[in-house]
Amino acid sequence: KKIPELQFVVQGDETGDSPLGVDYNSIHCTHIVATQELDRKILDLYKENERLKARLAKIEAFLGI
Repeated sequence: KKIPELQFVVQGDETGDSPLGVDYNSIHCTHIVATQELDRKILDLYKENERLKARLAKIEAFLGI
């Protein structure tokens, strides 16, 4: 999976200099997508954990422990 790189933008000013700036919009978008991906992974792990706890409860009930 390709991760977007930090993007620099050239901004001219009245002196003719062209300092580099950072495109913060690309950083925010990347963080939003990463947070959404982590949220999905956590939800999947939560569901798996609940399924495994239910399975364990059935096994324990069968064994009488």
